[in-house]
Amino acid sequence: MKSWKASTGRILIPAGGSAPGTVAIGADADFEVDYLTGEFSTLSGGADVGFCVLSARLYDAGAQTWLFDNFIPLSLLLTPGRTLTALAGNPSAPLFWPLDLKHRFIKNGSIQVEFRSNAAVTDNFAEICFHGHKV
Repeated sequence: MKSWKASTGRILIPAGGSAPGTVAIGADADFEVDYLTGEFSTLSGGADVGFCVLSARLYDAGAQTWLFDNFIPLSLLLTPGRTLTALAGNPSAPLFWPLDLKHRFIKNGSIQVEFRSNAAVTDNFAEICFHGHKV
C-alpha cells in the first residue's frame, strides 16, 4: 500500500452561492481514505466574524453515491471549535484535528465536493485534503 493524499485545492465560494471541488483518483489503483483535513475562511460583510458560513457535502462519483445526505458546516467537518480565519495580524489556530473517514474510492473515479456559502456579501474559500493510501 502506498500512502497518498489529494486535495480539492483552494476553492473560492461566492457569497450566497456554491462551488465544486474535484479530486481525480487516477487509473493506477483505488484510493482508500483514512481521514480528511482542510481549511476554510470565516468572513462575512468584509470582516472576520469568527463563525462558519460554509458547508459541504461529498460525492463518490465512481460509486455514484453521496457520502452525506445533507450539507455539513465546515466547522463540524474540519476541526470542530475553529474560530477565526488566519488574516494579517490575526493568526488562527491551525486546523490540525483530522476527521476519520473510512471510504474506498475506485480507480478512474473522483471525489466531488459541493461547497455552499451562507454569507450574504462576502466570498470565502475552502479546501479539503483526503489522506489515505492507494490499494
